[in-house]
Amino acid sequence: EDSVQQLKVKPRRASCQEPDLSAATSLSEKDIEVLKDKNVFLLSAIDTSEQKHVNLMETSLQLSNNLKDQDENLSKLLERHRYESTLFSQPKEGLERKCTLLEANNSNLECSLRTHTFPFEVEKAEFEYREKQLMNEHEELQCQLLSLEEKNNILLRQLEKIQVVLEEDEVIPVPNF
Repeated sequence: EDSVQQLKVKPRRASCQEPDLSAATSLSEKDIEVLKDKNVFLLSAIDTSEQKHVNLMETSLQLSNNLKDQDENLSKLLERHRYESTLFSQPKEGLERKCTLLEANNSNLECSLRTHTFPFEVEKAEFEYREKQLMNEHEELQCQLLSLEEKNNILLRQLEKIQVVLEEDEVIPVPNF
């Protein structure tokens, strides 16, 4: 009679423990789902930041090309003025006057060059600053992703342990008396 009583008590204990384990399992599965959602969000954010980085790089390249084109155009103008100044063969006073005019013209061209290139340089600096910010954000997102993946792995291991315990509880042999 005692052994029959013990057998009746053991299944009750096992059935009382099962809801707790299934609750823990469902909590872990919910945590895993939340982590998976966060992983998807972070991967999307990383893709977006990488695309923004590519766009900034393309814009920076375009700005650099525009600056080069303007430099080339201004250099051609300066060469043309130098060439024209050598063609004139007038008395010394006329040459000095033309030289003064060309120097003033060169100063004007250099001033114009600085005026036209300054906004591009400012914009380029802003793009470089934003690029650094995006790189920092990208690194932070990568760190968060790694952290979440590590937490996810820990939860998966815990879930596997709980499942092993549940399987062991189901396979407990009942002694025959």
